[in-house]
Amino acid sequence: MEGIRPRNPITEAFGVEPHKLYRLTDVAELLSVDEKLVRWWIRKGSIEAFKLPNRAWRIRGIEIVRMLEQGRSKTKGT
Repeated sequence: MEGIRPRNPITEAFGVEPHKLYRLTDVAELLSVDEKLVRWWIRKGSIEAFKLPNRAWRIRGIEIVRMLEQGRSKTKGT
């Protein structure tokens, strides 16, 4: 069928919308980490984020999915 994209199991499991912009608190909750760690990832360049004019950060859902997949692939090897 044309126009239908394959579903990502992580996107479905965690309810992350790839093109939605998420707040740092939401990202921290979805990744089960502290918000300070998310800020550190941004500074380090591990996760792409956008700073809004009001100085608030936003992260695309696709970045969250990427981080979740990255974590999942690391645990597969153990």
